[in-house]
Amino acid sequence: MESTSNNFFNSSNWQTQRPPFQGLDELLGENLPLSDSEQKPVVDSIIDPFAGDVSGQLNQLVFDRLQSVMSENPSDGGDSSSLPQNNATIGNGNRNFGSDSATIGNGNWNFNHNNGTIGNGNWLFAGDNKTLGNGNWYWDEGSSNATLGNGNWQFNSGNSTIGNGNWGFGNNNTTIGNGNWDFGNNNTIIGNGNWIFEDNNTVVGNGNWVIDENNQIIGNEKSTKDLELVPPDIKTDVDNLIDSLMGRMGENFLPLTANLGESEMQTLNRLILSENNGNVSTDIEQFLALLSKIKTNAVTHQPWYNPQTVPEPTFSTSLLVVGIVCLLWSKFKQGFFRQLR
Repeated sequence: MESTSNNFFNSSNWQTQRPPFQGLDELLGENLPLSDSEQKPVVDSIIDPFAGDVSGQLNQLVFDRLQSVMSENPSDGGDSSSLPQNNATIGNGNRNFGSDSATIGNGNWNFNHNNGTIGNGNWLFAGDNKTLGNGNWYWDEGSSNATLGNGNWQFNSGNSTIGNGNWGFGNNNTTIGNGNWDFGNNNTIIGNGNWIFEDNNTVVGNGNWVIDENNQIIGNEKSTKDLELVPPDIKTDVDNLIDSLMGRMGENFLPLTANLGESEMQTLNRLILSENNGNVSTDIEQFLALLSKIKTNAVTHQPWYNPQTVPEPTFSTSLLVVGIVCLLWSKFKQGFFRQLR
């Protein structure tokens, strides 16, 4: 987790404010239907996270932060040593208020250090993140995350994500899929639309509500067996795939680096180019094979009689990986190059 001294919103150049979305998970919990006996969320309850008080707090917090960004300039006054340095930037409309970051794309806002970004419209208030995609947000404590996809919001550190529209409030989670909400730590989610409120859970399926710890869920059922549903090194595999893709894609922009100085090129090499291990195709094939193995394990160990296919998570995520890679590759190699010239 990054030091508050590295975050310009906690420095003397910025107005004092509470961390973004502080207490949002508690507020969200207040709107969840609770059981009378255990006072835990009622599984399969219907809730709109953007309705009522939650929507108001989300809108206000985002508005306040963006208003602060637009009205203040952290580079005005003060010691010149605090000015952004050693940033490698390729693209249009990018803003860098931190140092030692590499950005390839358009309209990215970087307020911290050591972020490697390929994509458009990403907002980084924390440091040490790797991003391949568009419209991802890393809030003040959202450091050391790796993301392949679009529209993911990270509020804490050490998460690995492949997919779109996932919200992570905890640490050290691995998510492959879309629209998952994870409030716990050390969870692994493969699927879509899951809500995880506690720690150390493994979910292969869609639309699950998990309100306690240490579960293995296949489809929509808990497994009572102690089994290795997901390989323990899946987080490493996700990180390696994202690294490899970033490094390989970054090499396509070398013709646009003529205006970068020596220190800036060092930053680009360190954060993006050096991640290419030369085996992108192999990494993708191995990752898809891993997902296929997980699907096989899930079907084999389904806890119900007359097993059926687990609802879509692995097939959909396989297509998700291929789709994201192909989409990003085509956008960057065609229209993106023309836009930068």
